[in-house]
Amino acid sequence: MKPESGRVVPSRKAMRAVEKLLDHMLKHPEAFPDFVVVLPFDPRFLSSVFTEERLRLWAELRRTMPRSITEVAERLDRNVSRVRQDLLLLEQAGLAKLQKRGTKVEATSDALHIMIPSPA
Repeated sequence: MKPESGRVVPSRKAMRAVEKLLDHMLKHPEAFPDFVVVLPFDPRFLSSVFTEERLRLWAELRRTMPRSITEVAERLDRNVSRVRQDLLLLEQAGLAKLQKRGTKVEATSDALHIMIPSPA
């Protein structure tokens, strides 16, 4: 896994596992719930995304209506700048959405489930 312009990129092997899972999902859509985010099994990639604070942040987005980054930071008693950085990373992973509304940036998440295919 090599950083690409500051992003953590999963390995080719991890991406092949994701492709295999997606192929299976296409063949058996009834077995998979809506609003699934599929992430590659790549320990370095996953550990860069899933920290305790980012998981708390994702859970907060799932529990509440769209909130400004400032509101989310206040609810979690965290620094606004750190929450913004974490939200950008969660957005890259497909677990959060950021949308500018007027002077505020609202954060939401439609991801109900996270699937990580096991390594082959």
